[in-house]
Amino acid sequence: MTIPSASARRRHRLVVILLLAAGVAIAIIVAVGLIRPVGGDSNAIAPLPPSTGTVPGQSASPSAAPRSDGTAPPSVVPFAAPGPRAPGKRTTTEVENNGGSDPVRLPPSEPRVAMFTGPVPQSASASGRLVTGFPSVIPLAHASTVASSSVASSGTIVQATLVARTTVAFGGVVDFYSKQFAKFGIAPIAVPAAAGSTAFAFTRDDDNVTLTVTPTGDGGSRYSVFGVLNAAS
Repeated sequence: MTIPSASARRRHRLVVILLLAAGVAIAIIVAVGLIRPVGGDSNAIAPLPPSTGTVPGQSASPSAAPRSDGTAPPSVVPFAAPGPRAPGKRTTTEVENNGGSDPVRLPPSEPRVAMFTGPVPQSASASGRLVTGFPSVIPLAHASTVASSSVASSGTIVQATLVARTTVAFGGVVDFYSKQFAKFGIAPIAVPAAAGSTAFAFTRDDDNVTLTVTPTGDGGSRYSVFGVLNAAS
C-alpha cells in the first residue's frame, strides 16, 4: 500500500472541510424556510376566515371612511333606480263629454237690428208735418205738434231733422226716446247743449241721433231730433 504524501493529505482535508461547510449552509437555509419568525413578511398569505357571504376586505354594510376631523361621515344611501312617474294632471281646452248627451253650446247670437230700413229717401223738407221718407226709427213723442221736418241723403247716409212741441214735460220726452233707442241696445249719453236746454246722444257705430229738449212755461216742452243713419248698417 502506497502512503499518500503530505500535500495529498492536506488537499483531502480541505475538500472534507468544504463539503462540511456546504452541508451546514444548506441545513441553515432549509431551517430558515421552514420556521416563519413572528412579525414576518407581510406578503405571506394568511389563512382565510370562515365565509360570511361578503367579499374579503368589504364590510357587510357600506360606509364611508372616517373624516379627518374625527366626526362620523353621513350614512351612504344605496342607489335606487327611479320608478315609473305618476301621470300628471291632464290639461286640455276640450270639453269632455262624459255622458251620452251633446255638449253644451251657446245659443247663436241674434243678428243686430238695423236702425234704418227701407229705400233711401230723396232730399226734401216740410212744415207742420213729417216729410215723406222720414225715418220711422225717429217717431214723434206723445201729444206732439210738428213745427218742421227734413231729410237729406248722400249714398247710403241719411240725415233727418225734426222740430216739434208737446204737452209732455221734459222728463217724459227724454224717457220716451230712451225707451225707443234701447230697442237697439243704445243708452243715452249727455252732451253739451244751449242754455236752458238738455241734450242726449244715442250712438251705435255709424248711426247717431241727438235729442235736445227745452222745458216750456206751461209744463210742456219743445224738442228737436237730428239723426245721421247709415242705410247699409
